[in-house]
Amino acid sequence: MGQRCRPNSVQFRHARDYFNRGLLHFQKGEEREALADYGDAIVLDPKLFAAYLNRANILIEQGDDNRAIADLTQALALNSRDGGLLVSRGSLYAHKGNYQSAIADFSKAIEFEPNNAVAWRDRGIAHGSMGDDVKAASDAAEAIRLDPDMSNAASTMRRKQSTQL
Repeated sequence: MGQRCRPNSVQFRHARDYFNRGLLHFQKGEEREALADYGDAIVLDPKLFAAYLNRANILIEQGDDNRAIADLTQALALNSRDGGLLVSRGSLYAHKGNYQSAIADFSKAIEFEPNNAVAWRDRGIAHGSMGDDVKAASDAAEAIRLDPDMSNAASTMRRKQSTQL
């Protein structure tokens, strides 16, 4: 796809070649070229999970939440039990104010990875953003239990507890 728009560039036959070149471009800080190579890799192999993931990470860095969500959704279609992907997509949903979708993703992540303190913390924050202080405090407490260094969860929990006094 993007390859055809890039004159004087080597054309490959295999998705892995574009993917690997995308990695090199990314390492050199050439995000535009990396995005194009990941796109070409996906065109050649729509099941290349890592290309969606890497492209989503660049899009997240660039603030393109909608396209990042689309790529994470495609990656999840290939690996629906990946808690880290669910947390990433949930975080993007929360950033956009779509707390219901965020909570759904964090809940699925917790189902697959019950010891994922980040998923518990972020679900608590999403519950708090929706005004459900009880669920927010409960999730924050579980995040702290799993990882006592969760400063965000601790501050969220303290904030919720102080409003209940």
